[in-house]
Amino acid sequence: ALAIATFEALGEESNMASSAPDGVDPAAWAALLKWSIAQTAEGDGTSSEPPAPMSKEKREFLEAVMKDGVVDLVKRAGEILESLHEGTKPCREGAEMDDDATDQMIGLMEEMMDIVEQIDFAMALVQIGGVPPLLAIVENDLIPEDLRKETLAVLGTVAQNNPYAQDALMAHGALPIFVKIANSSASTSSADTTGSEAAADAAPSKPTSNQLRLKALHAMSCLARGHAAAEAALVSDEVRGVETLESCLATDFIRLQRKATFVTSALILSEHADAAALAAYYGRLAPMLVAQAEKVGDIDARENTVKALTTFAKRGFGESIQEEYGSRLAAVMAQCEARAKGAGTPMAGEAADGPQFDEDENGENASAELALWSELKAALK
Repeated sequence: ALAIATFEALGEESNMASSAPDGVDPAAWAALLKWSIAQTAEGDGTSSEPPAPMSKEKREFLEAVMKDGVVDLVKRAGEILESLHEGTKPCREGAEMDDDATDQMIGLMEEMMDIVEQIDFAMALVQIGGVPPLLAIVENDLIPEDLRKETLAVLGTVAQNNPYAQDALMAHGALPIFVKIANSSASTSSADTTGSEAAADAAPSKPTSNQLRLKALHAMSCLARGHAAAEAALVSDEVRGVETLESCLATDFIRLQRKATFVTSALILSEHADAAALAAYYGRLAPMLVAQAEKVGDIDARENTVKALTTFAKRGFGESIQEEYGSRLAAVMAQCEARAKGAGTPMAGEAADGPQFDEDENGENASAELALWSELKAALK
């Protein structure tokens, strides 16, 4: 009875959601408003008497206070875009940003990430024209790399599992931009703390860091996976996505290797991967994957490597794998069996140039990897 009386006292509850500010979830707004109104009823909440209806003046006052305290996230995203555009103006004019300005812009981009992690607001960012200015930041080599990395992360989040945003990013030419950065010549250090290129063509260019390549590869993956047109574009001669994956697998930066292996495994498993696409992936990436299985000790990279090879085998390349790489893969599988049986003891006679495993990766992890090798072995029969 109390609940019914309370509902009647509040009145016009259905209008609460429609009065929500732009950028605020209407259902959450209605729930918050209802709760707040209930808390203003006379008494301390212990009375069984239903609350009295709220006057029009009190309701209007309460709504005004609540609206002032709720951030309009769409509006805020627009404000951030304007601040980013103004803050990066020196770079568009051939100058550099100072450290304080860079830190401020990075803080704004982190705030933008908090907003677009909600898919509705990721779509809203696209609708208010947020893609072109963010791509402009990514493309400008004079903009500090840390800001470009944050921007790539935001664009990847916007695209991930969001067909509407993927369509918009494709229309704005985002995929070739991501691929170009991911395929850039990398620095030799895996620390990778710098990497902006010089603005003028005549000036010597600095290598793109592996950290920036990693962010670009992530954005490329988020945009392409599950999107038929983007996946098809990756294997085209114009975009050269397969070549990019090959270059990422060839690096000695394990995080980039790991990500490239995961992306490869996902793309060749996709329903959008036709015979021509699979042949393109297999021709360039299978040799890299086999070499990786022989030399890389990282458990995540190894497991995704075996999964990718198994997918190739199941999708029509089993005979080719057996003929071209059968003996090499058998040797790697034997090493995995030895590690699994060793239960954490490093394998005796391990080659100095072979994969280096941590103790934790010689027992339980080796057993899990061995199960994947067994699946590959069955697929090759």
